[in-house]
Amino acid sequence: MEGLALNYTFVLQLAIFFGAMFILNQWLFKPVSHLLERREHAISGTWKEVEAKQTLLEERLTQYNAIIDQARREMAERITSVRKDAEGDQRRIIEKAREEASSLLQAAMARIQQEGEEAKRSLRRQTEQLSLVIAEKLLGRAIF
Repeated sequence: MEGLALNYTFVLQLAIFFGAMFILNQWLFKPVSHLLERREHAISGTWKEVEAKQTLLEERLTQYNAIIDQARREMAERITSVRKDAEGDQRRIIEKAREEASSLLQAAMARIQQEGEEAKRSLRRQTEQLSLVIAEKLLGRAIF
């Protein structure tokens, strides 16, 4: 039964073990555990800040994209409007130029016709005068 008897060295080793555990727990394990908890808390807080900033960034990016899309739509509408106005102006200018050209052509045609009539009258007078001169020379006397 000697093997089952308690040995005082075993009790002493057990007391040293528990004493060492108590000292290690107070001076090493608890401070390291607190340090790790603070570190984890700091990392967790920083991670939450990063996630919040990421969310804010995504929201702002969505807003900016919406603003840019709206600006693009407005610009496209303005370009279309300006293009339609320019096409309308172009048609009006072309129509006005056609009207002016038509009126100038009509005025030129009227002037040409008038000058033609004047030339005909002048030629008739000259023809009449030449006819009288020729007749007088042929007859040898004055007719009128």
